[in-house]
Amino acid sequence: MNFVYVWSHARSSLDRSLQAKTSNPRTDKSNIAMDRVQRVCVVVPGLAHCYARDRPIFASCSPLESELVRHTISILLQNEAGALARVAGLFSSRGYNIETLHVAPTQDQAISRLTLVSRGSDQVIQQICSQLLKLVDVVDVMDMTGGDHIEREMLLMKVAFDGPVPAAFIKLVDEFGAKVLDETPSNFTLEVTSSGPALDEIVDEFGRFGEILSMVRSGILAINRGPASLD
Repeated sequence: MNFVYVWSHARSSLDRSLQAKTSNPRTDKSNIAMDRVQRVCVVVPGLAHCYARDRPIFASCSPLESELVRHTISILLQNEAGALARVAGLFSSRGYNIETLHVAPTQDQAISRLTLVSRGSDQVIQQICSQLLKLVDVVDVMDMTGGDHIEREMLLMKVAFDGPVPAAFIKLVDEFGAKVLDETPSNFTLEVTSSGPALDEIVDEFGRFGEILSMVRSGILAINRGPASLD
């Protein structure tokens, strides 16, 4: 039986149950909410959080069900029209957002490597990866979260200043290993490569010295350590 169909059917059944109960003015609405939480968490444990995100009454689901884990997934897929849309559709259909996405050709020009970051339960992410392998455009899939791998992301940033560039800003550029791509008396354009969380900190630090006019991030890139390889 299709998992998404079970989820949709459960939602419809619960909605009808709720309408029937709320028609009775003596019904305790808090009890109705708790009843729905328990039934959804049991029927669809992997998708309980997705449904809860739209309905605040589900916030009392157990930590195990509501915990979202950050996953970095690498996908090899053929360069065909619509391939990217089909991959993204498997995540959106389950209510999971793609935080970052990067795609570019590999050494084989007919194959591209797509790296994306999303947050979701381990169970549902595993199901999505299994479904990805069934797409005709997908060659291989690897959830790199549990393995030893390297992640990097590139940031381009333009920072403007009201007056002279502070000496502390120049020192910070050196400390973070940033490259100055363009420099004028009133603004700097910088390039920084680091991990995603480190870039978040860098953005905050640079923002203390001037106004961030523009910022572009490449999205996470990931590769295995050692001899292991997806290609």
